[in-house]
Amino acid sequence: MPNSLLLPLGMTFPQAFDVSYCCGRYALLLYNRTVVLFWEDGTLIRRRFEVPELGYLLLMRNGFWVCGSSCRFYTCSGEVESMPVKALGRPVAYEGRVLVPTPNGVVSLSSTRVIIPIKAKALASCNKMLSVSSEKSYLLEGNNIVRVKDFSSFDTAFSPYCDKVAFLGKELRVYDSSGKLVLKKSFKCAPNSIGWNYYGLWVALNCGEEARLVEIPIPPPLSTLPQAPFIILGRLPLPGIEAWQGRR
Repeated sequence: MPNSLLLPLGMTFPQAFDVSYCCGRYALLLYNRTVVLFWEDGTLIRRRFEVPELGYLLLMRNGFWVCGSSCRFYTCSGEVESMPVKALGRPVAYEGRVLVPTPNGVVSLSSTRVIIPIKAKALASCNKMLSVSSEKSYLLEGNNIVRVKDFSSFDTAFSPYCDKVAFLGKELRVYDSSGKLVLKKSFKCAPNSIGWNYYGLWVALNCGEEARLVEIPIPPPLSTLPQAPFIILGRLPLPGIEAWQGRR
């Protein structure tokens, strides 16, 4: 998995391999296999954690997961629990469980059992909904597959209000919560990853030796907008990306 980019309050960390946000805190997994935690205002939480490999990061209230060739959970006190699960993408918290895409399907890390027999490339969750990127794109409520789109995708993300879900493949498609297509867009460069803020959607593109970010405004369901606390865009293809200013 190549670079990740974090844009909290207009700041970027191109040296981070992966990033995650939860409960007023950020976690950065750096290339030296160190996880650093800090508060929303940028204050560093002093403790650093060393991990054996780079992987997909998920920050939770009581610790964080790093999933690569296996999944490891680190508590805030430094205790480690390891699961023999190979991750194909980022783990997500859903319905009181942590789910991760694996070669055998979507696995619950509490039992290491396959609960969704779909070889997923990426997962996203919001409230009671789960989106799955695979050879087809799925939207689930609970454990029930409620909508299937005949569209191959490799990344997916929900809007901050959970009223829309984006799937990224050779093109970008955005659906509302009823499954109605609200936006379809192609790009001249290869799309790489997606991320939302309160003003719309960001798409990372790989244009040869240049990486680009494209903003796609999408109106929110409410007239009063809170300040966007962060934007996360993962898996940018090139190192050494210059700082971008996130929209506030």
